[in-house]
Amino acid sequence: MKKKNNTFDEFAAALIEGEDFAIFPHVDPDGDALGSSVAIALALSSLGKKVKILIDEAENGGFDIKEELLFIDGEKRFFTVDSSFVAEKTYGIMMDCGELSRISGRSNRDEVFQKCNKTFCLDHHASSTPLADFNVIIPETAATCQLVWQLFKSMQKYGLKIDKKMAEAVYVGILTDTGGFRYSNTSAKTHIIASEIFSLGADHYAISKKVFESNPLRSMKLKFAAMGVADFSCGNRIAITYVDSNMLKSAGATLKDSDGIVEEIRNIDSVEVACLCKEQYDGSVKVSMRSKSAIDVAKIGMKFSGGGHKRAAGCTIHKPIAEAVKLMKSELKSAVEAEYSGIININKAQNMTSHDVVAIIRKKLGIKRVGHTGTLDPMATGVLPVAIGSATRFIEYLDKDVKTYVAGVKLGMMTDTLDIWGEVDPFCRNSYKIDIDAELISKAIQKFKGVIEQEPPIYSAIKVDGKKLYEYARKEQEVEIPKRQIEIFDIEYIDKENEKYLNELTGINTELNGIDDDSTSMISGAKNIKPDDESDFYIRVKCSRGTYIRSLIRDLGRELGTDAVMSYLVRTKSGGFSISDACNIDEIKEIDSNGIKNLIVPIDSKINNVGRTLLGDSDSIKFQNGGKVSLNNIKIEEAETSSQDDERNIYLIYNSLNQDFLGTGRIVDGKYLKAEKVLPR
Repeated sequence: MKKKNNTFDEFAAALIEGEDFAIFPHVDPDGDALGSSVAIALALSSLGKKVKILIDEAENGGFDIKEELLFIDGEKRFFTVDSSFVAEKTYGIMMDCGELSRISGRSNRDEVFQKCNKTFCLDHHASSTPLADFNVIIPETAATCQLVWQLFKSMQKYGLKIDKKMAEAVYVGILTDTGGFRYSNTSAKTHIIASEIFSLGADHYAISKKVFESNPLRSMKLKFAAMGVADFSCGNRIAITYVDSNMLKSAGATLKDSDGIVEEIRNIDSVEVACLCKEQYDGSVKVSMRSKSAIDVAKIGMKFSGGGHKRAAGCTIHKPIAEAVKLMKSELKSAVEAEYSGIININKAQNMTSHDVVAIIRKKLGIKRVGHTGTLDPMATGVLPVAIGSATRFIEYLDKDVKTYVAGVKLGMMTDTLDIWGEVDPFCRNSYKIDIDAELISKAIQKFKGVIEQEPPIYSAIKVDGKKLYEYARKEQEVEIPKRQIEIFDIEYIDKENEKYLNELTGINTELNGIDDDSTSMISGAKNIKPDDESDFYIRVKCSRGTYIRSLIRDLGRELGTDAVMSYLVRTKSGGFSISDACNIDEIKEIDSNGIKNLIVPIDSKINNVGRTLLGDSDSIKFQNGGKVSLNNIKIEEAETSSQDDERNIYLIYNSLNQDFLGTGRIVDGKYLKAEKVLPR
């Protein structure tokens, strides 16, 4: 029978029926587990019940409790490692955890718990599910002790009188699990409960001093050792360290003395996720993770049969310490990378390569997997979509997008690079100033509209016989340049004096005259267009992938009976990205990683001209594992417009339950959907 979550009133009514109780805090109990256990024990004891708190036995005997927390049961009324008191009518209460494995330990307390007459569970971890006869599991709560306080209110109708000792035990758990009211789980209700606790005479200072200011010297030595071997990655956003048997021996410490190390590492300003790997006496490795960003460490913990909260979780790795550290570092890097996975629209500045932009973002985020779509030459400016993390796997789809450019044309000139920055050909035609006939040019450029054959520039990265064309050019070697088929969807003549229109197209919203004495200054990342620049006129070109604007201008000059080179180039659009929405690279240098995250858009939102489909949970798993999914019962949404990829039948694939983007797939044999590119699970 499936267990359910109960109300506090239901929980209290069932609890009060018992006479003998065994309380089970999780292994390696923290302040919240112990505080909630003692608080409940005090409450039940005050009502005439018999209560013991069954603690796991430490490796060297005694209680498996951090020395600084023993004060919670200062009178030694409740703590025991002997389970012989558990009888047929004993009620069992699991505290601050929702998995049997979390109470097992060396004493196999999980087996004892399951023998209890009735079982109860009180917890606030997101990974927990109801497993007892009666459960109150509320993940959004700051601490299990906060739930205990709310339970006390329901127990008052049965004669419970909340006293100072109960209040102080509850306060220990709230204080530790909120980090002294500093963590994001702290709510208004948490502060209200703290106020009610103070009204009963609880001593905040005394409790805080015992919790936060009573570390023995050996634990500080261990902390210093762990900090000394800490490894930082992803732009110092990930910090991972470890404690092994040699470090324990050197510091004269025990594993209990490692408590608090992971929180100290998380306190470093740049760190978003901290991880501590602790080598256990049996050779396994206990992992503690803390997050102060959107990264959900509970999901990572659950991969290894652990769990916890979004910002605080753990698990156990059954590998040597070095392998465990390496494994967790990889998991955390994947999680951080996933947080930044997507596309950022950069307005590339002049005198900067496309790779320079990638290098800046890569260094800023500390993520290696960064790539750009559609290379822009160093002297060109404008839209450069940059993919981050797993989004780099989908760059090829963005590369196929239609591009739009505004280019400057200089007549009567020819260079080896087909632009004004190359070496001038002394034998170029009509090197004198040419009168511009707008009507003649407008008619000439229309001849290039449609599907045409184009010869790329010799200074380009196209490969011929395994070598890039520019390599032939630099060595002055002759090579036959193959023509390529491209498509010009639209082309427009723009008069040089039409400054307002040029501003609108290129994203420059400043008057052209006198905006800067520096001819290379940049507004929105593009070179200023001035009446005295070298362009005779401009063209706006909407074209397919692989179009070389330099070659187009060369061919336009030939059509006009002269030579012509490109004197200016800005890419104003690339697929769904526009220059009006682009971010200056200087802005990227100035803002922090969270600011960059706000500029990133999901990769699937910018993959155009493809269909989409939704898969159920079982088909989603099959798809992500690379299997074929039958088209039966799958609704396919076709693309509204065609693309160069139509023959591949590419579709965006989503999970119908949560609308998560899974990857891209293609139809095979007219019967199946097969994975093309899949996001990591």
